[in-house]
Amino acid sequence: MNKDDLLGPIAAMLEAQGLTMADLAEFTRNDEGAPSSRPTIKAFVATKILGGLSKNSQRSYHTHFNHLIEGIVRQCECVCSACIKDFARSGTCTCTTCATARTFPAQGDVFISTSAIASIDLELMVELVHIMAVKRAQGENFIRARQGLSIKPTHGQGAREMCVTALHRLKARMIENKLIEPDTEKGSKKGERGQPKRRALTDDELAEVFSTVASGGDDAVLDLALTWSEFELAARRGGVLSLIIGELDREAQMIGLLEKSNRYEVQPCSLELIDFLMDFAASRGATSACRDRPSTTRTPRSSTSRTARPNTPIPSPVGASIRCTDASN
Repeated sequence: MNKDDLLGPIAAMLEAQGLTMADLAEFTRNDEGAPSSRPTIKAFVATKILGGLSKNSQRSYHTHFNHLIEGIVRQCECVCSACIKDFARSGTCTCTTCATARTFPAQGDVFISTSAIASIDLELMVELVHIMAVKRAQGENFIRARQGLSIKPTHGQGAREMCVTALHRLKARMIENKLIEPDTEKGSKKGERGQPKRRALTDDELAEVFSTVASGGDDAVLDLALTWSEFELAARRGGVLSLIIGELDREAQMIGLLEKSNRYEVQPCSLELIDFLMDFAASRGATSACRDRPSTTRTPRSSTSRTARPNTPIPSPVGASIRCTDASN
């Protein structure tokens, strides 16, 4: 039996597993038979991807890299109330009647090579991410409906696009590091965006909002402070409600906000807004000496939106918008 007779079955076996002879050569490059230069997907993401991203990109991509590394548990395409409740409770689908249920296996320990990456069903991962986003949105809308709030979109397009973008970034970095060959295919599709339903308020509509807010309610000045801050700073309601006078920087025309997930952001604003907020804070007993954030904070859910319900009172309105602790604390 010659060498070709021996290598033929080995090559066929490697091909059946999605590998090539080059992968075998790489694996046996050193005496121990361990891969000498090929990192795993998990190690590559940690050392070559996340560190080079901005804070916002890290937060956006991290979820999808975790799906790739740790896998995705069983998910079905059904959006019946039972499956959505099951997903909200356990993050998976435990029903036995859904024929569409699929899983995505963990890939974190896969050593990076052209054939290894090509053998991963990334399209399946994108589809499951899309399904989970739809179910999550459907579940949140059940809660919003019980609270009398309007529903949010449930198309899952944003999650799908972000997942595809994260995978494109990952493969691009692998190519830059010469770990895989350039891909001739375009990869996973981002899907089609629907027609946007949101629009900007006209000047007349904006004037009507402010006129309504400033002329009604139990505390019109507080209502105006909340609404003006939300519009100009493009801030979440929680960021405005947690604002303290120490975060107002008149010289730089900046306001510091504690936003979603305790993320601290500094936003530019007009001098008119800063002066209005400082005068409002002074009228409620705050002083420029206050710099500490209160030990107990007001949650976003403890107040209703001023733009949506301008004529309802806010409990304990004093200091809800611009708060202050005693300077001696």
